[in-house]
Amino acid sequence: MEIIDILKQAIETITRPPRRKYNINSLPTTLISDDGHQYKRYPVENLIIRGHQIIGSLYSEISKDIKEGGPCVIYSHGNASSQIEGLFLIPHLCHNGITVFLYDCVGCGESDGEYITLGYSESIDLQLIISELSSRYNFDKFILWGRSMGAAMSIMCSHPKIVGAIADSTFSSVRDIIFSVTENQLKMPKFLSKIIVWFMRMVVLDSTDLDINDVSPIDSAHLPNKPPLIIGHATNDDFIPYSQGENVYHKYSNDEVTLVQLSHGHNGKRSTKWYKTCFSFIFEKLNIAQYDLQIRHFKGIHMYDDHFASAMDMINNERVGISEMKTSTIDQEQNSNIMTFEFYPLDYQP
Repeated sequence: MEIIDILKQAIETITRPPRRKYNINSLPTTLISDDGHQYKRYPVENLIIRGHQIIGSLYSEISKDIKEGGPCVIYSHGNASSQIEGLFLIPHLCHNGITVFLYDCVGCGESDGEYITLGYSESIDLQLIISELSSRYNFDKFILWGRSMGAAMSIMCSHPKIVGAIADSTFSSVRDIIFSVTENQLKMPKFLSKIIVWFMRMVVLDSTDLDINDVSPIDSAHLPNKPPLIIGHATNDDFIPYSQGENVYHKYSNDEVTLVQLSHGHNGKRSTKWYKTCFSFIFEKLNIAQYDLQIRHFKGIHMYDDHFASAMDMINNERVGISEMKTSTIDQEQNSNIMTFEFYPLDYQP
């Protein structure tokens, strides 16, 4: 592929990456696990942000009144993914009285919108979503959990009801991502990388009014009144280098920040230790006692990870980690309003 073609496709992936489509009617209304717990999905309707309809779902234990308030964990997906990415949270959190909100960002999944902004406008949207959910459902505390673009959003978002955040594979800025791709993957000299960054900035600004210089979690990190934060980043991440997460960690204004080294790259399977760290953090910040926290993987949930291994894979639209058969499973079950999922053994390796 010629450099000019790569540039054209790279510009498109910034604002219009491959869209993860699915059948919204296939999302279950009831989820049943083999540990005896049942959960209910509540579609959040008429959630309009920037003139766009946001498709989102609240999940809670079936016996809970969804409007009784309490804590809520919001999961924000990656730039080419959807709310399906966060389903794994439901059986770990909802039976502890926590409500989970999953949604498609503007321009992603089944939500309205043509373009994304890699977290800039999305972080403002997230702030508005928190206010709207608080008003409708009386939630008093929020924890944000995001991956990749969603991680950047979770760092950039500001709201007084946020009591903690988890950022899996954040970038430090869009400029840093472009420099990383051009210098490390395309092996371009620095002076040429600077020209490319300038060129991409001008083209994106002209087409979408987005200034990529504004998309900078590291600049948000040093602002005051930031909540406690956990950053997880793979040391062998080929998409967003580990150093970017590390730099955000060092700039973060709240001393209660933890950097966790992960493995298996940008989109690899996360370890039980990582999940245990994150869920323990959530329960601590929400003052929920946990004496014997068990982290278990679930059949029918982790198969829906929908990511790219590297920037070049995204440019070439080559998804990894899923097969066509697996991604279509949720669509094939559209005639059923019930999803049943079983526990994997702790040593299971999908």
